[in-house]
Amino acid sequence: MAITLPQPITFGDTSGDVGDHTQIAAENIALSGISGGGAATGVGDANTLFDHAVGGNNDVSVTLFPGSADALGGAITLTDHAVGGGNQVTASSAGGAIAIGDALNFSGHARGGHNTVSVSARSATAYGDAETMSDHAAGGDNHVVASGFGAAAFGDASTMEGFAQGGNNFHAHLFAA
Repeated sequence: MAITLPQPITFGDTSGDVGDHTQIAAENIALSGISGGGAATGVGDANTLFDHAVGGNNDVSVTLFPGSADALGGAITLTDHAVGGGNQVTASSAGGAIAIGDALNFSGHARGGHNTVSVSARSATAYGDAETMSDHAAGGDNHVVASGFGAAAFGDASTMEGFAQGGNNFHAHLFAA
């Protein structure tokens, strides 16, 4: 299932792309809202990390009641030989919420960081590293927890293609009655 990130998207470092051998600084992003619904996405580093870029060790938290809350620890895309940071990612909402440890998509030889990911919502999904990992991408060692009706937790990714490899993960699904 392809994920469409809700707008607006808030980036910790840049809405652009970061490459070369850039080491990105750690960011702390906290987005919250209680009235009027709406949607928001928080991304710890950048749109794309490529080449040999290394993501920061970010703390990204998105909380909306009601609404749709998505949180990504590093970037929308990790590719080439980019490496995700060790991120703390939290998303919560009375509606839908998605929390992703590093990036929506990994490709090339991208590597995931060692992330802690938690999500709590009516419709809650948590990914330790990415939604999709392809080529020779590899996941990190993650701690992933999802709670809510129909909650789903993936230690690395829900879709792994090519020679993609997962890490050593702990993941739990907690369902509300």
